[in-house]
Amino acid sequence: MQKTPKKLTALFHQKSTATCSGANYSGANYSGSKCFRFHRLALLACVALLDCIVALPAYAYDGRVTFQGEILSDGTCKIETDSQNRTVTLPTVGKANLSHAGQTAAPVPFSITLKECNADDAMKANLLFKGGDNTTGQSYLSNKAGNGKATNVGIQIVKADGIGTPIKVDGTEANSEKAPDTGKAQNGTVIQPRFGYFGSLLRHR
Repeated sequence: MQKTPKKLTALFHQKSTATCSGANYSGANYSGSKCFRFHRLALLACVALLDCIVALPAYAYDGRVTFQGEILSDGTCKIETDSQNRTVTLPTVGKANLSHAGQTAAPVPFSITLKECNADDAMKANLLFKGGDNTTGQSYLSNKAGNGKATNVGIQIVKADGIGTPIKVDGTEANSEKAPDTGKAQNGTVIQPRFGYFGSLLRHR
């Protein structure tokens, strides 16, 4: 029977209000120098590790996304220390790099690593991504609407599979990602099953 994480919320929030002289555009200040920054990028996401029961809340500001992990008492795996408080920095990019729908910019690799799982549990571990309400089939984390917040952009998470397959963020088990067994078995224990991804900015419309 599938276990339910006790904590399953994460908030991505970009607090940047950096400006450049020039005309004011939606979600950005833009001038002849091509300076471009998001005013705010507030993203709601839930990350849950099923079976091993890991919840990864995240907080972001000024282009920085922080992934934090927590092991619940009824879990059978542990999260690697380096994955518990991970910061993924997304660089500031020019407006031209996000000029049309489907365009992505500044991909940054990150991974979530487990340890001390037995071989069976390592192969059963699942990582789900939840990007808020009304995200069925959606493959990017949406911005919250509001004055001064960037529009038509989000964060896309893709597999590190050489193809860049987008991860759906509707939190359904059908879209869960299996942890590959990249560790070595030692006395029945797999050392490092790892989830590998890239996070990048995405213009979705």
